[in-house]
Amino acid sequence: EDITEKERAKLRTQELVERVERVSRVSADLPGFKDFTIVIKNLFENIKKTKDRTEIMRDLHSIKGLLGVYNFDSVAKKIHDLETSMSQTDQLKPN
Repeated sequence: EDITEKERAKLRTQELVERVERVSRVSADLPGFKDFTIVIKNLFENIKKTKDRTEIMRDLHSIKGLLGVYNFDSVAKKIHDLETSMSQTDQLKPN
């Protein structure tokens, strides 16, 4: 069996588990999830508006943490990768 196919199968299984956990978490706390979506939206809106690197990094970090609360682990990992990339490069100029 191809190792790539094994990795794909592992990823599909992980994604399925994440979805089930997410649905379970959301259904257990619908009002909290509504608040979560509002906060996430506001953080992304702030990131779009600002040029302040420190503020962007802080908002990304907050988004990453909030995503973990509702088992959006794969998205949180991508945010983490973005944080790492931004901290290692000079993509945005500080004020």
